[in-house]
Amino acid sequence: MTSQEEGSAPIEIEAWLNSKTSWLRAAAHDLIAHRRMPDEAGIDALADHCLQEAAKVLSQDSALLVPGAIAGTPGRAGLRLERLFDIRGVNALGDQAQLKLGDADLTIVYGPNGSGKSGYARLTKHLCGARLAGSHAWPRLFGRHREARCNCGNQGD
Repeated sequence: MTSQEEGSAPIEIEAWLNSKTSWLRAAAHDLIAHRRMPDEAGIDALADHCLQEAAKVLSQDSALLVPGAIAGTPGRAGLRLERLFDIRGVNALGDQAQLKLGDADLTIVYGPNGSGKSGYARLTKHLCGARLAGSHAWPRLFGRHREARCNCGNQGD
């Protein structure tokens, strides 16, 4: 993806959603506004909306998504994790362990059992801000040259 194309995927998703039914746009509006899945009342409201739309008795269609609604701002710059190194206290990864992800859009990490795939996955989730119940890591991010460093305590998970 070139720098000119970065941020175009959310705009394409917004255009796709705008071409869909009213109840789906309503679901997207709620998801964007509340940043969580709907509760039981929200699901019931969406079901009623869908049934009214199918019966062609819907009083008002949902508004179209405005450009930038999903990404926040159209064309924002991306962030790429290129390498993990200087790792301490994550599973059984040694101090000299490192994972080079390169500059491709997709990297596949593979290896034999016990080679550290799960440790790198756990570390990456923490670096990206995943919220896992009962699991804490204290990352030191954005070292020199866009490299990520993390000193994580082994939480036994």
